[in-house]
Amino acid sequence: PVADTKYGRVQGKFAPLNNASQYGFAFMGIPYAAPPINDLRFKSPQPVRPWKGIRDATKVGSACPQDVPTLVYALKSMMGIPLPYDIDDSEDCLTLDVYTPSLTGKRPVVVHIHGGGLQSGASSWSSMADLRVNAVKYDQVAVSIQYRLGLLGFMSTEDGSLGGNMGFKDQVLALKWVQDNIANFGGDPSQVTISGESAGAWSVSMHLVSPCSAGLFQRAIMSSGSIVGMPQFSTRRSLEDNAVVATALGCPNTTTDEIVSCLKTLPMRTIAGYSVNGMTIFWPVVDNECFPDTPLNMMKQGNFHTKVDVMAGFTYVEGFMFAHLFFPHVDFGNLNMSVFRQVYSSLRETQLMHLSIQRLRHSFCQPLSAWADRHGQTEYGKQKVYLYEFNGRPFYSSKPDFIRADHTDDLTAVYGFSQMSEVFGFQIPADRLEENRLTEDVFMQYLASFAATGVPSGEGLPHWPELRENGSYMRVDAVPELRHNYQPEQMKFWLETV
Repeated sequence: PVADTKYGRVQGKFAPLNNASQYGFAFMGIPYAAPPINDLRFKSPQPVRPWKGIRDATKVGSACPQDVPTLVYALKSMMGIPLPYDIDDSEDCLTLDVYTPSLTGKRPVVVHIHGGGLQSGASSWSSMADLRVNAVKYDQVAVSIQYRLGLLGFMSTEDGSLGGNMGFKDQVLALKWVQDNIANFGGDPSQVTISGESAGAWSVSMHLVSPCSAGLFQRAIMSSGSIVGMPQFSTRRSLEDNAVVATALGCPNTTTDEIVSCLKTLPMRTIAGYSVNGMTIFWPVVDNECFPDTPLNMMKQGNFHTKVDVMAGFTYVEGFMFAHLFFPHVDFGNLNMSVFRQVYSSLRETQLMHLSIQRLRHSFCQPLSAWADRHGQTEYGKQKVYLYEFNGRPFYSSKPDFIRADHTDDLTAVYGFSQMSEVFGFQIPADRLEENRLTEDVFMQYLASFAATGVPSGEGLPHWPELRENGSYMRVDAVPELRHNYQPEQMKFWLETV
C-alpha cells in the first residue's frame, strides 16, 4: 500500500491479525517534523522537508533519546510483560505510525500518546503497542506519536534562552499533521480522539486546556493520569537550578546562554542518561504560549476546551508496580502469591502492604476521578464525561490475585493483544485466553464507540451513563458492571482540594 502525505508518498505494509484473512495496513516511522538535531536541539519543532519518490514506512522509527536500559527494566521487571525488546533511540525521532483498515472512506481517528513519565517511552515500545486490531476490528484509523523526552523535551531556563515544553509542542505538531494528512489514510480529521495512559494521560489533559491545541481534536480518553495528579508545573526555574544541570554535565554555568550553548554540543547519550538518572527531572512549564498559567488554574478559571467529551479511568489497584519503593527487598518482578505469603506472613504485614498500595493508588485514582468530576460539573462546560475502573487481569500477570489490574495492565486490552499475539510468535496461556479476549472486546467496544459517537456503548453491554448521573462509573471486566460514587470519602477530599 502507498499513501500520499503533504510532504511526499509513503509505502506501508500489510498488518494481519491472528486470523490472516483479517488485515489492515501499517505505515510506520513517518516523519511529522524535521529532526531536532544540531541547531534545532531545544528548539520548537520545525516542519519536515518534503521528499521525492516513495519513502519506506514499513519499520518503526527510532525512539526519542532516553535511558533505554531503565525503560526495559520497567517493562520487564516492574510491569512484568514477558516480551523481547529491541529499542533503538535517536534524536531523529519525531515520527508517527498510522494503522488503517483502508485508504478510502472517512473513519474516526484515535491518536495514542505513550506514557513513561515524560522521561521515557516510544510509540511502539513492544508488539503489544501495535494498533492493528483497533483499525481492523473496530474500523478506525489509529495513530501513535513520538515526542521529545526528559531534558531534551522539557528543560527550560524560563528567561528566553530555552523556552521549554518542546515535547508538548512536538505533540501539537503531530496533531496538526493528522489534520493535514489523515484523510489520505481513510480517516476523518473532524473526528479525532486523543488518548493516553499515565504520562500520556497527563499530556491529554494538558491538551484539554492549552490554546496551542485548540481545534485539533473533538474527544479525549485519559487512562491512569491527569493534571491533578501529575507533578506541579514550574512557574520559575532559577539560574541556580540550571547550573546544577550544567555542572553535572561538564558545562560552564555562569549564564543560561552559556549553559544552552554547551548543552547543544554534548553527545546525545550524555544528555539522554541524565534525563532519567540525574538529580533533576524535567517537567512542563508555564511559558505564556501554550500554558499562560498552570493547567489546573486554567481549568478552574474555565480556560479549557469546553466542547470536548472525555472518557477517563484507572486500574483496580493502581501503583502496585511502584511498591518496590516501600519494600525494596522484595523481587517484585517474580512476585507470586506463594512468595507474597512467605514475605508477609503476619496479618499486620499484609495490612501494611494493603495500606502502601492504597496510598499509591490514591496518587492515580482519586485525582483523576476528581478531575473528571470537575471537568463534567463545571459551569463552563457542556461536555460529557464518562468514568471507568479497569478490573481485567492481564494474561502475563504473576501478581497476587487481589491485585487484578495494576498500573499499565489495561494496555493489552486497549490494543487487543490476544487478537494479534500469534503474529508476533507469542502464545497466551490457555487458561487465561478466554477471559482476556472477553475483557478486550468489552473495553475496545466501549472505546471505539466513544471515539465514533462520544458515547461508550456496545452490543450486549450495559448502558453507561455520564459521571454526572449519580456518580456513575463502569467497572470494566469480562463481565462489566455499572457502579456509583467511587470511594466517596476520598473523592470528597480531592474535590475540596482541587
